[in-house]
Order: sequence, then structure tokens, then C-alpha cells
Amino acid sequence: MIFEKKKIANMNNQNKLKISQIPSQVGCYLFQDQKKKVIYVGKAKNLRQRITRHLQESQKYLGLIADWEIILTNNVKEALILEQNLIKKHQPRFNILLRDNRSYPYIKITEEENPRYWLVKKVNPAKKDLYFGPFPDGTKAAEILQILEKVFPLAKCKGDLGKPCLDYSLRQCSGHCFKKVKPEYYQNIKQKIIDFFQGKTQTVKKELQKSLQKSILNQEFELAKKEKKILDNLNFFVSEQNVEFSHRENYDFFGFYSENSLLACFFLLYRYGKLTTTETQIFKVQEGLNEEKELLQSYLYQFYKKNLSPQVLYLPEKLENQELLTEEFGFACQIPQRGKKKKILTMAQQNAYHIWQKNHTENSLKNDKISLLEELGRYLHINTPYFLEILDISNLFQQDVVAGFLVYLNGEKVESKSKIYQLAASGEKSDIFWIREACQRHYKNREHFPQLLLVDGGKHQVKSVLSVCQELNLNFPVVGLAKNEKHQTEKIITSNFQELPLPIHEALRNFFVNFQVEVHQFVINFHRKLHRKSVLE
Repeated sequence: MIFEKKKIANMNNQNKLKISQIPSQVGCYLFQDQKKKVIYVGKAKNLRQRITRHLQESQKYLGLIADWEIILTNNVKEALILEQNLIKKHQPRFNILLRDNRSYPYIKITEEENPRYWLVKKVNPAKKDLYFGPFPDGTKAAEILQILEKVFPLAKCKGDLGKPCLDYSLRQCSGHCFKKVKPEYYQNIKQKIIDFFQGKTQTVKKELQKSLQKSILNQEFELAKKEKKILDNLNFFVSEQNVEFSHRENYDFFGFYSENSLLACFFLLYRYGKLTTTETQIFKVQEGLNEEKELLQSYLYQFYKKNLSPQVLYLPEKLENQELLTEEFGFACQIPQRGKKKKILTMAQQNAYHIWQKNHTENSLKNDKISLLEELGRYLHINTPYFLEILDISNLFQQDVVAGFLVYLNGEKVESKSKIYQLAASGEKSDIFWIREACQRHYKNREHFPQLLLVDGGKHQVKSVLSVCQELNLNFPVVGLAKNEKHQTEKIITSNFQELPLPIHEALRNFFVNFQVEVHQFVINFHRKLHRKSVLE
């Protein structure tokens, strides 16, 4: 591999000259920001063409790219492997990176003289260990492991104890603790375990029933209770699975859907002919930086690096460089044309579309909230308040007085950043006094201030907040939400005490009202806890 570094700022003549010096060879490239932090890692058959295209098309990101590095490789496969290692090392903000919690649990049987069971989340195809899974969650895997340990005992203790261990007395250890176990025993047990996962469970069921009856006859009721639970888990494991493929091979069906810069992926994972679990991911396509085909390849590579590969991966269409994946992980890629496999793949495609639709709708709602904030800013003649706070005071007969500042970022409520203050109660004090005290405590020594503060109240409340702002030399808009006698939001009081009616625009009007409802609920919930505590004391 050959390493090279260049400086860039934008596509001027000087940078064109620098880019012309990049070799037209296969390799990886790393874009860095001003702080030398890697923000994107990519690979290309022709590095010069790819980097040129990025800098021409990625105007949105051009200001972020201050530097780059390239690493030449011998071939595309080497570039793919290097790219994924670099992504894992640098964790760039514009690349996808599957976290370890995206790995599924497996039951592993080690390849050693006295093999043993392990519950693992990482698969190592380089070793000759046996893997069974994936399982939907750790609980399910642990339940199946209990069955295997009970019926098909392998090595469980550390061995060479000179006497039988406790697990051996419970018939859950092979006995290597006090004797040499023949290799034929382990070979026979392994085959029975494979048969079990292929659906031949009747022998296991009879064995468990026999053991349960024996425990009951011996009045070993605690043991019988555990065995009954294991038997129930087995019955559930068998009953919930419909065998789709009689030859019981391992198949994965991969569906995806991409539109409006969102890519949704959905896996149906079949092991031994049964659907064992599903996998869902959603990615943002960064226009001009990464592409759908690159995201798909990166995702599949990372997924199979962490999980057991199937015999066949079924796809809706041919992927770019899919032969690299088949060569690296040893499975075949096929596009089913008819029959059951075509129907299952269609189901995966439909699920991918529904995932895309759900996320697209949620993104649209977020965009709608931004639009409402912009409309709110225009209505109040202020800058768009992407960061705003709502202040409310709650008290019960002037006892257990509480002030709450509920934070909204981009139109979304963020309770983790919101604040609650317990204020001093006194019969001579009023909402106006408590608002002053709350604002003084909340804004004193603060570094970041809201672009708008909404206060539950009218002119007097707004005036009280503004007096604190003047004392602390703060300058942000303060708006009151005044209610009528029926306790309904009726009008808006601006910082210059102008009265505005609630907007005619229904969505914006509801936006204002909802602010008041949410902050009241936020404060009253804390206030009730505080009041219960004071009553108990």
C-alpha cells in the first residue's frame, strides 16, 4: 500500500493541479476537517475520478473538507476490507458504522479436546467452532442453551479435578473433571445438537419428560420445577417455528428501498429452514458524498463480519461488486424469479418500504415543526426560535412552589435539558415574585440563552421577566400566553406589551396552546411528587 496526503480548500486551479497528481488507481481516501478529524472514508477503482467527482458534486460538504489522505491498494477487494477497517478505526460522521449492539446472540460449541458451550455475540468464521443462531435476543438464546446443557452435556467445569463436579452430578457436564472422555462421545453429541436445530426435537422432548417424572418420583421438587420450565421453553421453541424449507438450509432474504435521501434495509434470516430473526436499518444518503450502492455494500460487509453467513443471500437485484462479498464470506447471491423464495423476498421488500415510509413520515413531521417555528417567528416578528423555553409556576395554596423551564429544540420537547426549581413559599409572595426568583436562578451564570422565552401569564408576568433580563444584561424575546376566565389561552403579549390574538393558522395556534399544556404538565407532575412528600413528612 502507498500513502499520500494533499491539502484542498475549494475547486480552484491550484487544487485542480493537486488532484491531477492523484494516481488513477484503486484505493481508499479519507476526507478530513480543519481539526484533522476524519469525516468520511471511501474506496474507488479510480481515486482521481472519484475525488474529483466528490469535490464537484459535494458543494454542501466542500466547506467541511480541509484535507485528504489516499492509500493505494492492489485490488478492489483489498480496498473494501481496508475501507471497513478505516471506518471502524476513525468512526467518520458521514459513514455508517454498525455498533456492537447490532450483533445477535449465538450458541457456540468450541473446537477443542473437551468442547463446551458459550453464549456469544461475535462470530469468528476463521475458527472451526460450531455456531447456532442467530437468536432474536439473549433471553431466547439462554433458554435454548439450558435445554442443550440438560440433554446434551459437554464440558462445563474447568476439568482435571480428580473427582466428579457438581454439574456432573446434575447430569450437565461430560465428566472430563475426573475421567478421559472419548472423542466419539463428543462427535455423537454434536450430531445430536445439529439434528435438534434441524427440527428433530422428539428425542429431546422425551428425555426431558423422563427426567421430569424421575425428579417428581424422587420428590426433588425444586429440580422438577426447573425441568418443567426447560420443557415449556422447548415446547415454545418448537411450536413458534414454521419450517419454510424442508431441506433446512441457511438463507437470508435482503430487501431495501431508497427515496428522498433515505435508505431502508430489511433482513429475514432463516436458519435450518426456519425464520429465526429479522434485522432492520435506516441510513441517510448524503447526496454527492456517499451513494446507495456504497451504503449497501458497506452495510452488508459489516453485518456479515459480525454474524454467521448463510449458504445463499437472496437479493431483489444485482449489487455492485457483490462478488467481493461472496468471495469474502463464502455465500452465493441469487435473485429468485418465482415460487416461495420470490414471495419471501417480496415480503422483505415490503417491510423495507414500510420502514422507509415510517421514517420518512417522522422526518416530514420534524420538517413540519421547523416550518411552524419559522411561521411562529414571522408572526412574532422575531428570528426563528429553534431553541425556546416555556416558564410556568405551580403552587398549592402557596405551598410547595415549583418553577419549570421546559426546553424545546427544533420544535421537539427535550425534558432532559429542562429545569425544575423549588421556590421559597410565603403567604406574602405572588406569581410575580416567584417568576423573578426563578429567572434569576435560571439565567444567572448561564452561557447559552433561548431565542424565545414563553411565560404562562399576561403583561405583569412578561414585565417581571424583562426586569430580570435587564438586571442580568440579557437580550432575548419574552412572550406571554394569557388565558381568559375559562382558563383557555386567549391572547399573546409581546416584549413591548403589544397584544396579539392567537394565530388564525390552526396548526400554529395549536402549536402555541400545546406549549402551554406541555409545560403545565411538566411542572405539575413534579409539583405533585413534592406535595406528596411534604404531606408524608
